[in-house]
Amino acid sequence: MADRSFVADRSRAAIDTAFPASPTLLHTRLCDGLMLIGHGTPDATRLRPLRDAVTAIWYGALGDGTQIVVIAFDYAIPIDPDTWPSALPLIVGRADTLTSYANGADLAVSAGTRDGAALRRVDIWWGGRQHLIALGTLMAVPIDMLWDAPRITVHRSTLRTVAVAAGQAIAQDGAAPVSRTQILPTGDGIAAFDETTAALRDLEERTRLGAIFKQALAGLFGRRAVGKGQGGGPGGAAPRERGPGVFENLVGWMRWHSPLSKSLIAQFGNRLGMVEKLLASGDIDSALRLALKLGKENAGKSRSLFPNRLPDIRARLDFSFGGGGYAMPILGGDSYHALRTRYAELAKKLERDGDFRRAAYVHSQLLEDHRTAVLTLEKGELYRDAARLALDAKLEPALAIRMFYKAGELDTALALARRTGCFDQLAETSRTGHPDFHAYVIRAWTDMLVATDQPLRALQVTDAIADVAAPDPELVAARRRWLGATLALEATHGFDSETIARALVTARWNGEDFAPHGLTDFPFMSAIAGTGAFPSVLQQVQDLVRLDAADARGKMLDLLHALTRFAKPEREEQAGFWGGPAAIIVEVFARSLLEAASDALTPRDMEALRGLLGMADLHVFATDLGKLAKLHVAVSLGYESWRLPPATSTASPIAHGCLLHNGTMVVWRENTLLQLLDPEGRSLWQDNVSDIVALVAVGSSPNVIIVQRPDDGASLLTRFASHRRSFHAIGRVDLVAHHDVTSEGQWMVQIGGEIGAIDLSGLCADVPGVEWLWSCALTDRLRAIAFFHDPAAPAWITRSAQRGRTGLLELWSLRHGGDLTTQLCNPAPGSMRAPYLAPRDWFWSAQHGNNRIEAADAPNTVMPSVAWSELVERQIAAVMADRHEVLPGFDTFQSVDFHRARVTFTAVDGSASATIQVQGAASKSARMTIEHDVEMQLTLIARGMTIGRSGNTGEAVDQSARVLLADPHGRLLRVDVAAKRVTIL
Repeated sequence: MADRSFVADRSRAAIDTAFPASPTLLHTRLCDGLMLIGHGTPDATRLRPLRDAVTAIWYGALGDGTQIVVIAFDYAIPIDPDTWPSALPLIVGRADTLTSYANGADLAVSAGTRDGAALRRVDIWWGGRQHLIALGTLMAVPIDMLWDAPRITVHRSTLRTVAVAAGQAIAQDGAAPVSRTQILPTGDGIAAFDETTAALRDLEERTRLGAIFKQALAGLFGRRAVGKGQGGGPGGAAPRERGPGVFENLVGWMRWHSPLSKSLIAQFGNRLGMVEKLLASGDIDSALRLALKLGKENAGKSRSLFPNRLPDIRARLDFSFGGGGYAMPILGGDSYHALRTRYAELAKKLERDGDFRRAAYVHSQLLEDHRTAVLTLEKGELYRDAARLALDAKLEPALAIRMFYKAGELDTALALARRTGCFDQLAETSRTGHPDFHAYVIRAWTDMLVATDQPLRALQVTDAIADVAAPDPELVAARRRWLGATLALEATHGFDSETIARALVTARWNGEDFAPHGLTDFPFMSAIAGTGAFPSVLQQVQDLVRLDAADARGKMLDLLHALTRFAKPEREEQAGFWGGPAAIIVEVFARSLLEAASDALTPRDMEALRGLLGMADLHVFATDLGKLAKLHVAVSLGYESWRLPPATSTASPIAHGCLLHNGTMVVWRENTLLQLLDPEGRSLWQDNVSDIVALVAVGSSPNVIIVQRPDDGASLLTRFASHRRSFHAIGRVDLVAHHDVTSEGQWMVQIGGEIGAIDLSGLCADVPGVEWLWSCALTDRLRAIAFFHDPAAPAWITRSAQRGRTGLLELWSLRHGGDLTTQLCNPAPGSMRAPYLAPRDWFWSAQHGNNRIEAADAPNTVMPSVAWSELVERQIAAVMADRHEVLPGFDTFQSVDFHRARVTFTAVDGSASATIQVQGAASKSARMTIEHDVEMQLTLIARGMTIGRSGNTGEAVDQSARVLLADPHGRLLRVDVAAKRVTIL
């Protein structure tokens, strides 16, 4: 019966079974489309040369299951047969049909439509028979796949090939490229940095014209902002729209407080009533266009607005901050709270109904709760709108980055994360509830760390992920590679206690890393079998427990602390250690530690050692140790005060140096000798390099940036890889100033008149280059004299060399996603005249953009920073000029970012002795005083720092308790303020 159906008869009548005159069209003719047979999905790479002509793409299958792809063009184009040898050319046959064959008169291209949207069918001859396919039964493919996703970066670097001979410390002549090329998004891309870029461009133009901050009365209402507004706080408040002016506000106040107010109050009442009626009728859009904006509920005492008229009706419903009425705090009391409650209920109802966009609009534009608006858009999977709103509202970068990721803007998300340096915050906030985004953040973070030779940090930031019951095999393999890379980096100068602990507990003891045979002879194994640097790790442990290593007591205590932190028998990657050699190694280590350092063990150390013995199933030993611990009294080996002894020998004084994460040091002496020293001060390598003016350690890597300044002016940057003893030229740049430390991904510098942060990945690449992650073009008459690296609000202090402003100190701060602001440091607080605060060394601390500058030698003396205005600038410039006449000298600043210690130099007139006080950032008890003769002046060489932080984002690389000082006789002093020890190296 099916063969006699009307549908079957019509189908047979419609299909011409006669063999066509041309079953396949020639590739030499113009085509209206292509069919790819045997292809499951379209190949975007091959189609990109044709994308300007492509109007639609479908894919599906023939009746026998053969997969096909149909591509329609907007106009007829020629096809290259070498590129598409197996594709079927298609032409427009009947008005709505693409066909792959022709009969007689059909050999010419038909005059039918070529609009892909109007096509209905495709008619092909394949496999000896005709196939008529309705395009509506195929799956449409978005043609935007033929274009790259929008890429948004702040700056693009142009890399330069550099040839450096082995052991050569001098780069080739020529300037390293420092590019400021802006890459704008294509199409409807999200312009992540447009607002900041516009603000900085505006600043650059005004400084170029010599009119630095000439906006009249700008400082009368708070801090000077260079841009469109001030950044929001924790609530995410965006800049307020411009409301009534002073005169209009005054007229409004008079009208509200006079009999004339009745008509205006009635107008407001009518507006509210109209909004309520529109809401009741379901006309939500019209109601929102008329609704009054209330503003934030907890905004504090903002200045009252007394409008003289009703606010304008909104022309459109979007999340723009450039119009749509201003907030109405004039509505107070019950009216305000009732209306606010009505708005909140409306937002909840819209969200329940699935109208997330309008619900977010109510939160953002009427209630000024932008964070809730962004989260509402996220619930509705409107990620692009959420990302745009998070940027416009100046919410914290981590929220905007998450929205970019969910919107598929991966390049933008990564660029913003690198620019703001907030990987740790991203990892913490995404750890619960956003597993895919968390994995993306960790992958991007570790890629950056490995690219800058910081594999130990990569291990630290993935420790929490490795703790899960069944970790990702790909992550386990990556962590093994990172451990091997860490061992290779440290093999030349000895392993850090954390590296030893990680190698012991995570190594494979089946012969892959360590060979198990011979362990019964530990710690007197004559030959240790294994691969890579693993045997060297076990040999160093043998030297420690046999007390053959320098400072074995201190190093064994450090190893105890490291083993306690990383010992987790339940972790899969540690199963080989705790199920094998743990009992032998831990027992020998514990006995040696008790024998050599029992007087230095605190009750906490004793408890940690007991726990370690229990993990190794040495329960009897652990019980005996617990009984001993009740009677044990630790002896304090540290000291609060220490005096520098006289020198017994003389060497060339140390002028510059830096402290690496593993305790090794790189120093440069005045006789041009560059030295790499181990933690005990022994020379591991040395060579002569001239004209060095700075040594900067790169994060927690073994790399050091060498800054040389030859007589010809331009600074020469070279990367010294301390683990390979090799130099890698970067090039010449006009380096005016730089931070003395780096984060794990950025280095704050001033190049010419531009201040910002450059990417460490580019400096450490095989072909190095300089890439700005963010920068501010100021003027070359401002010189940065101090930097403070705060991921949320990086800051710097400049000293002016401009005529009439000489010596003026300005404190700049850039809130990522917010504004560039400046304040003036005022050494004459209050009166703007003498007496002045004397030039001295200052401690500079900051948290979330709030800066504090206090005197190093007088903790209660604070230099205030005042909001910029033209009048205040002229007053302070005059103060600085007069101050320089009566109080010679210059102000210097110690940034206490990265938890670095504070170092105070004190010398009393007429006294034969001077003191240096070192105050650690970890606790107030971490304090030491060093006394020395006045003629034996000590110089601050380097302060250790903390990279990362403890907690769910992993362990921190912490050297913040250590400070390096140098004396005129060439001695190097390492101060460990936590252990209260001073070592002369």
